[in-house]
Amino acid sequence: MDFKRIVYKIKKKLINKKYNLNQGDLSEFIKLRDGIEVYKDKIENLFLGSSNGDYGVNTNMFDANKAFNLCIASQDLYYSFQLYKKYAEELKNLKNIFVTYSVFSAGFELQRTSNNSHIYYYKNVFEIPYKYETAWGGVKT
Repeated sequence: MDFKRIVYKIKKKLINKKYNLNQGDLSEFIKLRDGIEVYKDKIENLFLGSSNGDYGVNTNMFDANKAFNLCIASQDLYYSFQLYKKYAEELKNLKNIFVTYSVFSAGFELQRTSNNSHIYYYKNVFEIPYKYETAWGGVKT
């Protein structure tokens, strides 16, 4: 799905809601999704987690294209696990999975924060379901 269609799809869903959609964040999600697809046959080390890994992991310490940083700011353990499940079988050479974790990670749930735009990016870019969804299709916070 191209960038404009994803933006349209997300805006259509959020027309009556006040979420802070950020084109830079959306671009990051798309870049990561496309990047893991391109390098999936070479990746041996996969990094998952929040901003600790997003800003603190340097994949250049590994051989070219053998490590992939799929950490995204505010990623909680639910979305880390869902990303792992989504890509675990596709990454044929996967040897190590690193999950960044901090003292704040234990009780953190992205869907219960004000950063709700990220949960829509996970659903529409990575096709990961919401952790909590109401019967009418909205998001329970």
